[in-house]
Amino acid sequence: PFPDCNGNGVRDTCELLSGTASDCDGDGTLDSCQIAAAPELDCDGNGLLDSCEIADDPGLDADESGVLDFCECSQFDSYCQANPNSFSSGGARMGSSGLASVSGNAFQLTVSQVPPGRPGIFFYAANQASAPFGDGTRCVSSPIYRLQPPGLINGSGSFSRHLDLTTGPPSAGSGAITVGSTWNFQFWFRDPQGGPNGFNLSDGLEVVFCP
Repeated sequence: PFPDCNGNGVRDTCELLSGTASDCDGDGTLDSCQIAAAPELDCDGNGLLDSCEIADDPGLDADESGVLDFCECSQFDSYCQANPNSFSSGGARMGSSGLASVSGNAFQLTVSQVPPGRPGIFFYAANQASAPFGDGTRCVSSPIYRLQPPGLINGSGSFSRHLDLTTGPPSAGSGAITVGSTWNFQFWFRDPQGGPNGFNLSDGLEVVFCP
């Protein structure tokens, strides 16, 4: 049988000749089939082999690591200890979804294991810390930037917020989030039943932002 790697009933060679498919690296396999078999070959999910994108535009891999800068610099690391709260003995946990891409502007901050129905707010800073604050630990050091407005924790004890880089403080000034910059995020929340101070904090999340 003739090669038909995507199983669409059309020979791979015919798809290449008609321009409906590509083989940018010339290995004899359709790019779409390579990506389907190994999604990591297309780390930004745009349907193109990363190796071909870099070959066409070396500026997309400025450090010559073989990985698109867009994918490489989007890094997330949890740090700092969260204290127990009235909803979770493990403390509130920071998280995220989406790439931390400045141009994409689709990054979401998340927090879980927080008392439902209570108000809270995300904040961030350039530097890390570990200092007692309320019934928890402040994991960032001043200057601190708050992401207004506050929100209410949902019934499952979680909350999320789009980090809009087109509005302040992330858009300009000393709190501006730029390509290649590293910022540390945390969540503050009310917890009257959790301790004598009536409020607590999550752990910290360090984020490196991509183009």
